[in-house]
Amino acid sequence: MLLSYAFLITGMRRTMILYPDIGRISTALTTLFLSSAFLVAVPFIAATTEERNGFMLSEIQGKSKTEDYRNVVVVTGKAHVQGFSKLCDLQQISHHCYRVPSLTEKISSAVKKVI
Repeated sequence: MLLSYAFLITGMRRTMILYPDIGRISTALTTLFLSSAFLVAVPFIAATTEERNGFMLSEIQGKSKTEDYRNVVVVTGKAHVQGFSKLCDLQQISHHCYRVPSLTEKISSAVKKVI
């Protein structure tokens, strides 16, 4: 419920004052906004991942040629790995993919060592 109740008791008379609970209203509106943004953003991001992978690879190739780089390290999120790797395969670019453990995994393994 988005309203809080305040009761003011004076003698034998009881008065109820209704006022909006700003905390709950702002939380509800923020949740609604973020949910809507998430529902809009996720399909857009997923639909453009392949295009963004192509753009990244072309930028890397261009910079590698102008700067005469022979080896390049690309750090990317998990969502890009498969598509980026396919692009490299299609263009016959030698590449290796290494998975870096997440911070959560590192903390978890550190805690296990302590326990």
